[in-house]
Order: sequence, then structure tokens, then C-alpha cells
Amino acid sequence: MVRGVLGESRDLDVLRMGITKSLWLVENEDIQSMIVALLDRRIEETHERNAVERSTKRYALLVDGIATIGTEVVF
Repeated sequence: MVRGVLGESRDLDVLRMGITKSLWLVENEDIQSMIVALLDRRIEETHERNAVERSTKRYALLVDGIATIGTEVVF
């Protein structure tokens, strides 16, 4: 599940940057604020799920595996 949650978080962060740059096209400031608030809420929820995933044994094993590769592979 880590891959899905991390991907979703990255996608939402990129989406927010793109939308924020285009919000000037929306003349209604209340709608602009509502859009940003909605995205921020979804990003926060995703970051909370990321924190849960990072506390799992699966994630710890993944990080350990990456560290092992980093010390054993010669480039």
C-alpha cells in the first residue's frame, strides 16, 4: 500500500501546484478559497495515511532493503 499512498500524495501536491497557478482565471475568490481548501484537506489526509504506512513493518523492511542495496552495490 505504501506505493499507492506515496503516489497519491505526490500527485495531489503536483495537482495543487498546477491549480494554484491557474486560479487567477477564477474570478470568484470564495471559489478559489474553496478549491485550495479542498485540495489542502485531501493532501493532509494523504499525509496522515503516509505517516501510518511509515510506521508499518513492511515500510521498515523496505527502507532496510534500500539501505542494504546502498551499501552492497558498487557503481
